Amino acid sequence: MILSYTPAEEDLLFAISYLKLPIELQESDVFCLKIQDEEYLGVKDVMNQLISLCKCDPHDLDLLNDEVVSEIQRMRQLSPRKVLVSLTQHKKESDGENMPSNIPLHNYINGKFLTLADLVLFARVYKSIKEGVKYSIVEKRWFDEFQARLLKLIEFKEIEIVDFEILDIRIGRIEEIKVHKNADLLYVEKVNLGSEEVQIISGLRGRMEMEDMKDKCFLFVVNMQKSKLRGEVSNGMILCAKDGDNLEVIQAPVDIPGEKLYLSGEKRPVIRNFNVPKINKSNEIFSEVMSELKIRNNKLIFKDKVVLCAGKEVITKMSNASVS
Repeated sequence: MILSYTPAEEDLLFAISYLKLPIELQESDVFCLKIQDEEYLGVKDVMNQLISLCKCDPHDLDLLNDEVVSEIQRMRQLSPRKVLVSLTQHKKESDGENMPSNIPLHNYINGKFLTLADLVLFARVYKSIKEGVKYSIVEKRWFDEFQARLLKLIEFKEIEIVDFEILDIRIGRIEEIKVHKNADLLYVEKVNLGSEEVQIISGLRGRMEMEDMKDKCFLFVVNMQKSKLRGEVSNGMILCAKDGDNLEVIQAPVDIPGEKLYLSGEKRPVIRNFNVPKINKSNEIFSEVMSELKIRNNKLIFKDKVVLCAGKEVITKMSNASVS
């Protein structure tokens, strides 16, 4: 069996993986389940075929049935927050712990049963949190409790307060570099990020020669809010290792503009594709995340995990340093 999907169906993939069916996944431009010579297109047909497969296999049909499929379709037409607001309000007005997780289902996350609609909702809320949507204390509590319970059932990368994915760090090649006409310590750089070019201002003038930076690949945080430095716009920051007065601009391990950095040994992601929110350098969470990014034994690490890019470690000349 082959399940083709687009990034828009990653919430469904997370839920379907709980069924532990022998399904091979492949990214495509359609949502389609292929079984031998038969193809099932679209959410409704794919989910209904999965129900048929569950009837043949010893799967609990409380997980997926016609009512669950209808609820998934209804839910996916609404924003995750709208569904969660309705859900938490319904729980607040009702008594007892066996309350429906996704009304009007008869299977309960707070009771005996868990449905695929629950998992789809979780994945959708997860994605929206990653993209910076703000939730109330009650709604956030629902997510935290749900995440804690799910982690006992299936393995996935949970959301953490200090989360590496808050930073969108990519390889950038400096195509052009010039001195800032209104600042003695600044360079103005045109950086190739693969699918786009951005302008970045760095305070490296006097620390590194322009010819040592032009046409070379370095690491850039690219999801920062635009800032203006002496009249020139900057769309991110270049990463440097610092040890006292010593500074090293961190070179990329491969020459692939646009390639994104990730952590070694990560658990299975709930959602792979999401829009990383723009962050401000003065943001407290940004400072916390950056404080966990360090050089240890000549390697770029985050907390206790090695940072990778295209499968390669980021190696520096400095053995131990902070990163900024």
